[in-house]
Amino acid sequence: MSNSSYLIDFYGSSSKYFAVFIASSSVFIVASNSLFLALLIFSPELRSNKANWFLFALGLSDWLHGCSHFIEALALWNGTIDDRYLCTFAGHFVVISGVVSFGFPPMIATHRYYSLNNDTDMRTGSCGFRMRVICADRYVLHLIIGWYIIVVIANVPLILGNSFGEDPSGYCLLRRFETPPLLVYYLATAINTVVLSLSITGLYYYKLSKWLKEHQN
Repeated sequence: MSNSSYLIDFYGSSSKYFAVFIASSSVFIVASNSLFLALLIFSPELRSNKANWFLFALGLSDWLHGCSHFIEALALWNGTIDDRYLCTFAGHFVVISGVVSFGFPPMIATHRYYSLNNDTDMRTGSCGFRMRVICADRYVLHLIIGWYIIVVIANVPLILGNSFGEDPSGYCLLRRFETPPLLVYYLATAINTVVLSLSITGLYYYKLSKWLKEHQN
């Protein structure tokens, strides 16, 4: 399939129906996360717990992800071969907000484990001591803001490489990679983030469940 015929199909009449579906889904995502964020912000008890700010950051990234998909729906509905910039813009934020979201589950799991486990090795220089210091409540906002910045910076090479736009599956995400270095870079950043997120989250929830079983009495 040539690039021209591919784009005609991407912005064709069938994409109009898909745009309606994406817009409807994004409205639900934005509305549900708005309610979740409002509960965290306006509840003094929830707001006073620093650990809940990880949940706030996760909800915020999902809220941004929903907004990005709404922009994507507009791009599919209004975009043409000669007017493709909105899809590229949406692709930036769909990918970035999605990657950001995957960073918070391991932070939540790790913070939860080191907040409850008082038997962690506290010797100076030990891994447990360093992790406990990093997971302290006073560093919660630092971790959240730092992670947002890291993800944005990590995607700069893809932005400069004009990698965002029409995805082969019909979304405004990443275009088909034309050079191996960009593909390798994407695998090393975005894909590895997902793999590490799931691995670290699973590891610390396993350690937490094991610790709770040992101290349940």
